[in-house]
Amino acid sequence: MLPLLVKVEAGECTDRLTVRLVSGQSPASFANQADSLAHGFRVLLCRVRTASPGMIILGWSAATRSPSR
Repeated sequence: MLPLLVKVEAGECTDRLTVRLVSGQSPASFANQADSLAHGFRVLLCRVRTASPGMIILGWSAATRSPSR
């Protein structure tokens, strides 16, 4: 099973994805992969925070976008 993308917010300075976790996933699993997620989104830094039980927010700011983007 895959996590569900609930909301996408693309702002001038900050982008955020709200993700609903599936059974067996934890915010720590995503936090441990934050570096890999950053590379996938072509940003220098990806933050993972808990929004509510079973829901996380992945976020990064325009200042962390890779220069090649």
